[in-house]
Amino acid sequence: MKNLYIILSLAILTLMACEDQVNIPLDEAEPMVVVDAWLTNTSDTQKINVVYSRPYFDNELPDPVINAEVSVIELNENILNEDGSFSSTNIESYIENFYEFTDSNQDGTYEWIPSAGSSFGKIGKVYALQVQLENGNLFESFTQMDSVPVIDSITFEYNKKNPGFESDWYYAEFWSRDLPGTGNTYWIKTFKNHVLYDEPEEINIAYDAGGSAGAEVDSLIFIQPIRIAINDFGDDAAAASPYIFGDTLKVELHSVSEEAWFFLYRVIDETSPMPSFAQLFANPLSNVPTNIAATNNEEQVLGFFNVAAVSSLEVIMNEDNVVDRVPD
Repeated sequence: MKNLYIILSLAILTLMACEDQVNIPLDEAEPMVVVDAWLTNTSDTQKINVVYSRPYFDNELPDPVINAEVSVIELNENILNEDGSFSSTNIESYIENFYEFTDSNQDGTYEWIPSAGSSFGKIGKVYALQVQLENGNLFESFTQMDSVPVIDSITFEYNKKNPGFESDWYYAEFWSRDLPGTGNTYWIKTFKNHVLYDEPEEINIAYDAGGSAGAEVDSLIFIQPIRIAINDFGDDAAAASPYIFGDTLKVELHSVSEEAWFFLYRVIDETSPMPSFAQLFANPLSNVPTNIAATNNEEQVLGFFNVAAVSSLEVIMNEDNVVDRVPD
């Protein structure tokens, strides 16, 4: 039995030491339309990106889909079925507002610019996305803008557990409470000194006040792993402090549909690196499911459509918002 343990240990070490690059030839696939439509109820310019997919190992930028007709329709009734599908084929009779997105630069970025003092959309309304290509192929999706809680405050705390750091070390937390009722889903975005944390591993999502469906965390303050995911701790345990005095920190809380939450969860799962040995048991890479569908054709489409309500808070780290700081 002892010899068996030795053999298994050597096998594991051998597998972990394999660093040779293996290039696997893949069959050429037809490019698919990818629609990236994450809209918000803010006064910012709203953007919908429409491009063609590229091969997995291709590092070139995707080709834009130009001369498409892209629009978002605000409906005057909530006519979605329980599964999120549209309950009527006559969308024209439900139009309350019509937003036309234009691609001025012919680069696949379709924009709608709000007039001064206005913003996009209303909480509780249902929205329909329509993307029609030059060849007449039409893609549609439906979603509802849900409510979002306010962010009460952002604090910075001195890390007393690691007094060996050469300089003061602080981490941040945001404080907010999940809305009443189970099934509220959110995407928390962080901006440090006006720069968005936009790496896949920095996606921070919440299901009610917790990290997944099924937990009894309805109406509670968001749990600590979500509150402190607004920090970039780095890979080194003795890395520099995530925040220092004078840093600007902005946290945005976006309401997302349950479908969008599962989409983001799958993005994290597909893109997060795994330890080398664990990769032997990882699921094969696959396209993340979409909520966009072809309506008059059989062309495949990727991407996602969501319209979010946003609450935000921005602070500058100073003596007033640092808690439990060790005296000089």
